[in-house]
Amino acid sequence: MVGGDMAYIGEKGINLSGGQRARIALARAMYNGSDMFILDDVLSAVDAQVARCILYNAILGPLMKQQTRVLCTHNVQAISSADTIVVMDKGHVKWVGRSADCPVSSYSTFSPLNKLIYV
Repeated sequence: MVGGDMAYIGEKGINLSGGQRARIALARAMYNGSDMFILDDVLSAVDAQVARCILYNAILGPLMKQQTRVLCTHNVQAISSADTIVVMDKGHVKWVGRSADCPVSSYSTFSPLNKLIYV
């Protein structure tokens, strides 16, 4: 985005795409300096390459490294970095554990994979 975090976004962000709005919302949360972040599907409005960049440079990056992060997502790529995974289906907990204990192939058991909660 031209101007980075100082870019003019217009009234109510009318000149932004959904992905740009998601990235700005995440950046605002990161700059806030909270001890805990609850991130609801922040990777859904962006393509796979941007999602990977957001995951590794923002969510797992230095500004959020010491904070508690809860990531609700459909993005299976985020699983390997999670300390704890909670798999839910239709509002019910189906599985809790570490990523090493639940290989990606078993996620088809939870069809459809509704939410992964990264803690």
